[in-house]
Amino acid sequence: MLCAFIGDAMRLLISTLVLFAIAVTASAQVKAPPPPEKYHVEIRYRITADRDGRVLRFRAMMAELDRLGFVADPREDSDLDILDPNAERLSGTIASDKVDQLLKTIAVQTVLVRPQDTPLPDDITKPVQVSLKLASGLDPITQRRLHEQAIHQLDKLGFKPAIGYDDRSFTRIRGTVPAGQVMTLLKDLRGLPAGWLLQALPRQKLPQPISSLLPIRLIEVLPDLEMTPPARLPAAASEKYSSGLRSALLDPAFSGKAMRVEASFGGPVGDQREYRIALAAQIPGVTPEGIVGTMVTFYVPTVKDLEKLAARPEILALRIPPSATNTIRSRATSGGDALSATHIVDLQKQGYRGAGQKLVVIGGGFDRNSPDLPADTLHIDLTAELSPTFEPKPIDLMFDATAAAIAAHRAAPQAKLILVRIDPAAFHQLFTVARAALGDLTLSSAQVARAEVLLTDYDVLNRRRDYVSQEYAEAFANLSDDDRPRTRREKAQAALAKLKEEEATFRVTYDKLSAIRRGLEAIKGAAVIANTLTWDDGYPADGLSEFSAFLDENYAPGVRRSQKAPRLPTWVQAASESTWSVWA
Repeated sequence: MLCAFIGDAMRLLISTLVLFAIAVTASAQVKAPPPPEKYHVEIRYRITADRDGRVLRFRAMMAELDRLGFVADPREDSDLDILDPNAERLSGTIASDKVDQLLKTIAVQTVLVRPQDTPLPDDITKPVQVSLKLASGLDPITQRRLHEQAIHQLDKLGFKPAIGYDDRSFTRIRGTVPAGQVMTLLKDLRGLPAGWLLQALPRQKLPQPISSLLPIRLIEVLPDLEMTPPARLPAAASEKYSSGLRSALLDPAFSGKAMRVEASFGGPVGDQREYRIALAAQIPGVTPEGIVGTMVTFYVPTVKDLEKLAARPEILALRIPPSATNTIRSRATSGGDALSATHIVDLQKQGYRGAGQKLVVIGGGFDRNSPDLPADTLHIDLTAELSPTFEPKPIDLMFDATAAAIAAHRAAPQAKLILVRIDPAAFHQLFTVARAALGDLTLSSAQVARAEVLLTDYDVLNRRRDYVSQEYAEAFANLSDDDRPRTRREKAQAALAKLKEEEATFRVTYDKLSAIRRGLEAIKGAAVIANTLTWDDGYPADGLSEFSAFLDENYAPGVRRSQKAPRLPTWVQAASESTWSVWA
């Protein structure tokens, strides 16, 4: 029934993504200024041989440099280099298109180039932009590791990496280094920074591959262009934050607002009530809302509360909850021909029209006013349980699943249609729906947290009612027109009016919770549950999925159940074309 809609939706999505990728690639072509005609170069070479061997190799090196058009800077003692075992530097000029060939020259280790007639700043602390070419030809994983290790070593020289540059498959590093350290880059990075006769860490103790490879081959001093420094998290930020969470925290629009995060625990939560009580005592306001295996979703009021949560030893990592993908195409392009293609019409002619059955559709949002849906459609909005006041989230049209609801109604026009809206970033709400269909109406973690607050509010209102009622009776026992008795009556009357408003607000909030509970109870005994959302990343796939395991254990044919238990529903899951996804 859903396959025709789902397939078109995924094809449209993939086509859109391909076009978007092409557009991004085209717009991301950085137009760099052409290199200068000539570079001034500093060459570090290395010749380890006896006297005769050094002479032969030095002559061979200079012959190659001459062939490339290298013109050495004049020096009075340059003729001694051929015999000096400690000599290892040459400087001069060369055409810019010959620079890469320098690295293939015999004995040349590292080359530093800068535009001719552009000296380094006199201020040794001034940042100079550089582009560093690394040793290459490694497998992708080793190449990336070398890239990370090189940046770690460069950090000791005051190097600041650029943001948003092309690393060319981890063979290039770009950033700034103090002017006084530019020439230091010519040395072997593995021996830096040097102290009194000793390097910071012996080379044999460095990790692979940097311990056995000369990491930097070419240093290019770039023009003094404007660069955006990389944003840095506050010093208090935890290493447990994922990259996505770090990026969110750096967004000024995000700062100071309540948030939801998912925490990875080292093991099962255990007694959830005890954990919730202990957490509330230590970090008031932080609320666990959903649990999927060892992943727990928390509502966190402030960044300070997030830091306290990250400091707890049972939490291994924190991330922004992954969002689902909607598999349903827009209603404007959906038609009844899809039902004909599935031969459902033939079944309807035989009397299979869903009479006496419940049909549940799960999605990220539905149009309650759609004329194509039956008037008695039951709407359950589980996004409301994620709000302290049980206010549903505004519907994001990107997750509109009304077309699936219409298709389901056309397929089974006599079935009771139940539409359940869940938050696309609340994977745990699938468990709430799946359990309710089996008759398990255990409060979700979010509902428990809100119910406990309501219970506390109820006790407070009761105590206030006793006090306000007593004060009201005593105030109106004296009907004197004197200022004092009259003022007391006015205050007592205002306090009673305010109490009635708060009680009315409490009743509205309580009724919203009750409506969610009644809706979940109505799901019990559903014949079919169709979920239109997929989570392509962020959760274990296939047999490792907590939700897949739940369906296998509770929905599979042959599962032993009591006679009073409702019939087993059929769970229809929208397919994902993402390889190795949860729903592959």
